[in-house]
Amino acid sequence: MPADHAEARASRPEVTPDPAVGSRALASLTSSWSRKGRRWNVSRQRVVRPVPDRCQLAWSPATSSQLRITGRPIAEINLRLLHTVAPSAYSTFVVAPARAALLGYGRIGSLHALTIREHVPSLSVDVVAEPQPSSRAAAAELGYATDRDWRAVIHRPDIDAVLIASATEMHPAQVIAAAAAGKAIFCEKPIASSLAATDAALQAVAQRQVPLQVGFQRRFDPSLTAVRDGITGGHIGRPLLLRISARDPEPPPAWYLRFPGGLYVDSAIHDLDTARYLLGDVAEISSIGAASFDPYAAAAGDIDTAVTLLRFGNGALGALDNCRISASGFDQRIEVHGTAGTVATTNMAAAGATLATASGIRHPRNVDFFTDRYAAAYVNQFTSFAAVVAGGDPQATGADARAAFVLALASEVSRAEHRPIDVAAFTAQLTVPSQHPVAAS
Repeated sequence: MPADHAEARASRPEVTPDPAVGSRALASLTSSWSRKGRRWNVSRQRVVRPVPDRCQLAWSPATSSQLRITGRPIAEINLRLLHTVAPSAYSTFVVAPARAALLGYGRIGSLHALTIREHVPSLSVDVVAEPQPSSRAAAAELGYATDRDWRAVIHRPDIDAVLIASATEMHPAQVIAAAAAGKAIFCEKPIASSLAATDAALQAVAQRQVPLQVGFQRRFDPSLTAVRDGITGGHIGRPLLLRISARDPEPPPAWYLRFPGGLYVDSAIHDLDTARYLLGDVAEISSIGAASFDPYAAAAGDIDTAVTLLRFGNGALGALDNCRISASGFDQRIEVHGTAGTVATTNMAAAGATLATASGIRHPRNVDFFTDRYAAAYVNQFTSFAAVVAGGDPQATGADARAAFVLALASEVSRAEHRPIDVAAFTAQLTVPSQHPVAAS
């Protein structure tokens, strides 16, 4: 455990618990943040299994149904509290963040470790499993315990959860092993590079009845949440049209793995999941694409630009455009138009100001990459997963991952065969798994 992370835990201030927690009752409290008075309003409480004692906080007996806690505001927090009765006027609570093993310390794995370490006190990365010596050394330099053998860390009895951020070809075996070990699982998208391997992993999860959350972080983005609230709250009436634009600042580097259908499975899968998250299941999909500027994509039979049309089961229509280049920065926009109104997001601007003069108006450029645009989403994603470890329901499930993966495969078939795809029929006929490798998340 990083030394500064342990020190931060030890410095957490007093809390006042709900007396209903009871003597020596281990509880999981998922609390929502209220800025006024810095109070955590308890929204759920349940008994879960014990965890090792690591941090003790004093509390004064009171009848308040709220936890009072100081520190930086975070959208949600999950605390495991062990109440021990003391003879004095004060009793003790043991606060133990869920302990996780991180599999993979590449680009996305190191980002997840940093996000959890800096912003998610309800979750802790206690060990990193990484086969590459250089990546393992980078994790060790930041104070993480490391291991080459991911199977060994999965089976550690002190580990509550497994975070899978390895190369995609490793995902199915790691999901199956983590399920067999009875661990809560977070897995980056996609779960596997074929539908058959995806289904095998999901079957293992279902058999062991362990929770699985998949890394569709955009579901946790505050702006997307606002769009969904506008829809589900009835503010725009019946949804008619969905538009999503997703454009990266520049193509991936030369070493990045490209393959036929890669744009859909690696990148557009996020937008396909977003479309389902907002408007439900897709009945028909049609896509066109081209390798317009990336010679590596053209050489690999992949594309760098695509337009995809959707017909939803509820009758709404959708249009997605994806491109691997955007001179203005990371371009991410969503709009849903309905019978009574429209709800939409705007791009996130980099630091700067809007300048208005006689010659015109100049705005700051967009943020440069997904790590900036979705920083809050990653925090919310792992805060939510910590609640899942404690017994909550995942907001991005294995079934969601499977459905988005099928849509990505259908998009490539539509593009290659120049025809619309009936999603239900395609899913039923998809018995031969794709053998294309998939880029690491």
